[in-house]
Amino acid sequence: MKNFCYLIILIATAFSCYSQKLQEEFYLLPSETKFSSIYNKLKVLDLRRDTTNLGTIQKGLFNRKAVLKSNSSLKNQIESLFSTLINENAGKNELLLSLRDFKFGETTSSFSEIGFCSLNADLYSKQGNDYYKIATIFDVFEVSSIDVTTKNILNGSDRMVLFLIDNLKNDKFGDVFSFSDIMNMENIEKSKIPVYNVANFKDGIYTSYESFKMQLPNLIKFKVKKDKNNNIKKIESYDDNNELVDMRPEQLFAVIADGKIYKSCENNYTPIEFKNNNFCYVAEMPTTANNGNIVVASVLFGVIGGIIASSSSSAYCELILDHRNGAPIIIKQIIK
Repeated sequence: MKNFCYLIILIATAFSCYSQKLQEEFYLLPSETKFSSIYNKLKVLDLRRDTTNLGTIQKGLFNRKAVLKSNSSLKNQIESLFSTLINENAGKNELLLSLRDFKFGETTSSFSEIGFCSLNADLYSKQGNDYYKIATIFDVFEVSSIDVTTKNILNGSDRMVLFLIDNLKNDKFGDVFSFSDIMNMENIEKSKIPVYNVANFKDGIYTSYESFKMQLPNLIKFKVKKDKNNNIKKIESYDDNNELVDMRPEQLFAVIADGKIYKSCENNYTPIEFKNNNFCYVAEMPTTANNGNIVVASVLFGVIGGIIASSSSSAYCELILDHRNGAPIIIKQIIK
């Protein structure tokens, strides 16, 4: 009986530890090489939607999900990193890094793990009170390995370092902005996209985000069939012979019917609402097999475009469209 009690306590303790949310610390590695630079100072403006973490990684034999966090602020880490890059002959100019996304994620394929790092940032040269854009990075970097975590984090760190190194002598000034402009850059960019600025959305079938954002439908002759709950059941378009042909959701980006927008999602269509200068909708997204409240999908990275998942389990999420490429961005998971 005594041994049985010990066993129960041991199992309970192990289960408690397993159930706890794991965390992993992220840190940028300082450079061992110094470079010539016309800049001697870097300020970082952290504009990420979620500054509390840098995504998720997989730990241990059972690939438990761990939240990747930075104990010291990412802003301070990048600014400190910059000081390790420049030599003693650096010029007197100043840089501003507007960090819009820096996030990691991992998923498991048949024979290996795949790691992703999304990095999106704008770099400005400060001249008086003005800021001249000199470089932009907006990409997702992929690595694979049997155990990809270390390789993935190092790759993401290296990409940040290389972006800074590549621009230490960059004096090719682009568009000029105020600091207030940079803080409001997302809305400035949206002000130049037709779909964010029209009084009425144009009916039609849109096969890509490009046609949707420009409000140039690919097809304007179509029929929408709905079920008794007013959900779209089927979309048909007219071919060259003026005959109706079924359209599959995966063929479309969105459809606008009677001024209402519907986003194609897997095997169905979900309504989109335009509010607070965002296209918002709710959709079912894949989750990890071993931790259902952590969503693994391309929305973590913005530019992948398709959904990455290692299991068939799913959860409902509130999403918005990335105005730059139409990729879904998770705002929050909806608990039903």
